[in-house]
Amino acid sequence: MFNFLKKDQLSESEIYFGLVLKENEGIGMILKVDKRSKRLSVIKEHKIAFTDGWERLTEDVDQTLYELEKVTKTQTKKIIFFLYSHLIDQKSKKIEKPYLDKIKKITENLDLKAVGFIEYHEAIALYLEKKEEAPLTSIIIELDKPVITLFVYKGGELFFSESIAKTENLVSDMEILMSKINGEIILPSRIILYDSTRLISESEKIMAHKWDERLFIQIPRVEIMSADHLLQALIEAFSAQVFDDAQIEEVLEKDDSDLMGFIVSQDINDIKNAPQTKTIVEPSNPMIAPPNIILDSIAKRIKGVVINLKSMSGRLGQKKIYLLMSIAVIGIMIVLFCSSLYFFHTGSVTLFFDEVSEAKEFRIKGHLTNSGIVEGISIEEQSKTVEISDNIDTSGEKIIGEKASGIVAVYNKEKNEKTLKKGSVLVSTNGIKFALDDDIKVASASESLTSEGNILTVTGKNKVQITAADIGSKANLKKGEKLKIEDFSENIVFALVETDLTGGSEKSIKTVSKDDIAKLKEKINKKAVTENKISTPQDVNKKIINSLTSVTSILDTYSHEVGEEANSISLKTKVKLVFYVFNEEDLKKVIVNSLKSSISDDYEIISTNLAYSITSAKKEEGRFTFYLKTTAKLAKKIDKERLIESLLGTSVEESKSRLKENQKIKKIDINIQSPIPILQSRMPFFKEHIKISVKSI
Repeated sequence: MFNFLKKDQLSESEIYFGLVLKENEGIGMILKVDKRSKRLSVIKEHKIAFTDGWERLTEDVDQTLYELEKVTKTQTKKIIFFLYSHLIDQKSKKIEKPYLDKIKKITENLDLKAVGFIEYHEAIALYLEKKEEAPLTSIIIELDKPVITLFVYKGGELFFSESIAKTENLVSDMEILMSKINGEIILPSRIILYDSTRLISESEKIMAHKWDERLFIQIPRVEIMSADHLLQALIEAFSAQVFDDAQIEEVLEKDDSDLMGFIVSQDINDIKNAPQTKTIVEPSNPMIAPPNIILDSIAKRIKGVVINLKSMSGRLGQKKIYLLMSIAVIGIMIVLFCSSLYFFHTGSVTLFFDEVSEAKEFRIKGHLTNSGIVEGISIEEQSKTVEISDNIDTSGEKIIGEKASGIVAVYNKEKNEKTLKKGSVLVSTNGIKFALDDDIKVASASESLTSEGNILTVTGKNKVQITAADIGSKANLKKGEKLKIEDFSENIVFALVETDLTGGSEKSIKTVSKDDIAKLKEKINKKAVTENKISTPQDVNKKIINSLTSVTSILDTYSHEVGEEANSISLKTKVKLVFYVFNEEDLKKVIVNSLKSSISDDYEIISTNLAYSITSAKKEEGRFTFYLKTTAKLAKKIDKERLIESLLGTSVEESKSRLKENQKIKKIDINIQSPIPILQSRMPFFKEHIKISVKSI
């Protein structure tokens, strides 16, 4: 809603301070209003990074305004606020008190006069309606750092708005908000995002998400509102309020602390687009002027008549004046009654039928553009080169480690010397193998006679370094363990560990395998196909046939090679995509024509209620064949003109009775608006004031 104070007379040129406020940042602007040319321009703007949230907001704004006035060599005493919707109570249309207190502090401490505030989403809605010359039908997503707000516009009217705390999962937040609609309307497939640092990635997530078919008839398309277009929308909204005198009512200022002196002044668009939070409403008839505009006009005319009559007191007698005033009042009352009948007496009828759908599988032909073939829909070949990257965890495994080593003593029991070559194998009692690091000679055993007459045999002995054949800690043998030497009997030649063997270790590591390279390549190719988008505005209705897209690698750069130690491997590649696109509207026309023959004459197919999926496609020498699954929700055909004629001037009960003659109607909702109580239970007397809509249940 646009909220403004009573309008002041503008000088030929006037300066305003425009202040955009969000939760954690803002923008200050010096705005110049040229009354003669009726132009509003931005002289200078400056982004405000809040030093301590809203706690030091006044100081931050003061510094920004000072710098802007200094650079532009201007001074201003008036301020206009541009606010996000979660800062405003959507029911009362007042600024939430915590934020209002801070805004009051700005105006009081900086000696500024607040002329009003403008909500972002309504400025955007009016901007798009003016640009596209059509009532807006779209979902608008407003993203502030802590809050996400969803608005649903249909036919230029706001049907729904709601805010929740924002999480890292935008799609999940949207689903929570949409669940509050309770399936009462089919949502527009157009989604407009604004003000987030990750708009592109977030829009891709929205389009890639599989939405509940009860919410959207077709896959939603996402548009990003750029910062420049946002600013333009705000400026145009403010400009319209500043220059259109007819839109700003002369209302006495009320002492309302909650509005901080703001007076609501609504034009026709304000009333038509008034937010109805969490409520589903039928669009009003655009041919009927809003009641408050007409009533204000009549009230002004009454006031003018009374003033003119009083001015005649010097020329007419007092009785004649009272007579004329009585006649005037009676005439005005008659005009008011007739005006109530025509302008204010409106009715809407909603007829609910059982939902009927038609599902079918069939084949559609297509041809390549400029191929000389005219069979089926036209297919265009396109190509482009893109850079893309991705990664996966590695699946290869390798055992690495060190070999144990140490000193052993070799013993010889025979009476002749033994020679052991380098590399000779020694085996422990538990089967672990070792090898000599050097050649070694072991002296022969010797005998001597003891004093008791016994023969004492002394074995030959020599020390040598050995190393385990394999890695691992199992080869770390303890001192004294016995080793057998291959090619010798352990009763003749053997070895004992002289000191503990050390250094043996092992561990398992992740490595890159050939399968990892193949899987990553396959993943990259699929990603290139699924993320391929039609990005140009003129191709908004064109869709890609993903199954026919070919991917050719131009340059692959892997982070690791096969066999290298790594927990993951990434691939950055440049690929050429050759893909085929078709116009979705052309396809839908073919589908609708194909379905018409199989549905009853009592129903019609509306393209917006049509869903389809291409199960497979093939291309042969410029010809294409599509295999599709389609589902169409059918709309009941009714003669609205005849029904409206039959309802003119009837009571609500009589209207329902007449409508129930059609046994297929399951539910009837009638809503009548009139300032005269006796007309609130009777249908309007003019057919242009009755609106009939059809819905499914």
